[in-house]
Amino acid sequence: MFKKCLAAAAVAILVTACGGGSDTPTAATPQAAIEALRAQSAALAPMAVTPAAAADQLMNFGETTFPGYFPTHQATQTTGPFAYRYYPQTGIYLGVVVTPSSGYQLYGVYVMGGAFGNAPQYVGPMTSFINVDIGSGGGGTGNGCYDLALAETQGTHMQVDYQYSGDITGSQTVDTLVGGLATFQGYQARETTITTSGNQTTQGIATSNNLALKSYSVRSGTAEITHYGSLLNGTASAMGITSTTNMTTVYSPPYVEQQYSLAVGQTYTHSQTAMTSGTVSVLGYSNPIPQQTSTLTVSVKYVGQEAVTVPAGTYNTCKMETSSASNGTTSVQTNWFIVGKGIPVKTTMTGGGVNQTIQATSVKLNGASL
Repeated sequence: MFKKCLAAAAVAILVTACGGGSDTPTAATPQAAIEALRAQSAALAPMAVTPAAAADQLMNFGETTFPGYFPTHQATQTTGPFAYRYYPQTGIYLGVVVTPSSGYQLYGVYVMGGAFGNAPQYVGPMTSFINVDIGSGGGGTGNGCYDLALAETQGTHMQVDYQYSGDITGSQTVDTLVGGLATFQGYQARETTITTSGNQTTQGIATSNNLALKSYSVRSGTAEITHYGSLLNGTASAMGITSTTNMTTVYSPPYVEQQYSLAVGQTYTHSQTAMTSGTVSVLGYSNPIPQQTSTLTVSVKYVGQEAVTVPAGTYNTCKMETSSASNGTTSVQTNWFIVGKGIPVKTTMTGGGVNQTIQATSVKLNGASL
C-alpha cells in the first residue's frame, strides 16, 4: 500500500497526499489531480524561456501549489545535470534536468528525500506541469509542427485513410495506438502499434496487406525522440499467394530524431544503423531472413508552413523534406504534417526510379475527425 501511494504521489509531483498533515493539497483521486494540473497548463499560452528559467518556474509553481511538501521558498542550486531546491523542513529535493545526461531525461522533473527515498524519482517531463517552450540549451525549442505528448500518452489513437497515385495505386489505412512502457533489447521504451491494411496495384499486379508494426521509442528531450527498434508481423498477398512475415529490427546504436525543433530553412542530419532478422513463411514453408546490417543517412529540412488540400480537407501544414542516402542511391520524401499534431496528410516520393503521391482521405484523432 505504501508503494502504491508513493507511486501515485510521484506521478503528480505530490499532488495528493497519502494521508497526514492538513497543509497538503488533496484531490478526489490522484488521476483527477493530474488532469486538473495538466488542464491548467494547457490553458496558458506557452512562453519561450531558457532551461534554467523554466526550471525556476516549475519549482516556484511547486512551492505555491504544494506547500506541504515544498513549504518555503528556497534558492536554486545546481549539481551535475540538475537545477534543484532542497526543503529542509521535509527533507525533500525538487529538481529538473537542464543539461543532457545519459542517466536522466532532459527537462525531466525528479524528486528525492522523505517518502521518496534516497534516489531521484522521475515524475514526468516539465511540460506536463508548466506550459513553456524551452528556448536554449540542449534539445532546442519545439517548432509547433508536432505534439510529442501524443506519442507518449498511452491510449492515443490515430487513424488515417490514404489513397495512392503514381507507380502504386490503391488505398491504405494506417491505425496507430500508443501503448504502455515495455522492455525492448534491454531498453525501457514506449510501445506503439502501427497497423496498416489495404489494397494496391503495382505494375498491374494487385496486392493486399495486413501488417502490425510495434515500434519502441522514448521521448528523450523536449524536442527529440530516441528510437530503439521494432517488431513486424503480418501477411501480404499477391497473385493468389499469401506470405507471412515476422521481422525484428534493432537500431545499434539507438538513433535520435531532432527535427521537431527545426526552424524554417534548417536541416537536421543523422545516421541510423539497423540490424534486421526474422522469417518469411510461404505455402507452408518457413524461410529464415539472414541477419542484415544497413546504414541510412537521413537529412530533414523544414521548408515552411503551407496550406494543403487533400481529399480529407484543407489543412495548415508543416512541409518537411527528407533526403535518404543508402548504397549510393538518394531518394527524397516530402511530407506535409498537420500543424500542432504532426499527422501526415500528404506525402510525395521521388528518386531511385520512384514517383509516388499519397494523400489522406480521412483523418481521426482519438475518434474525432480532423
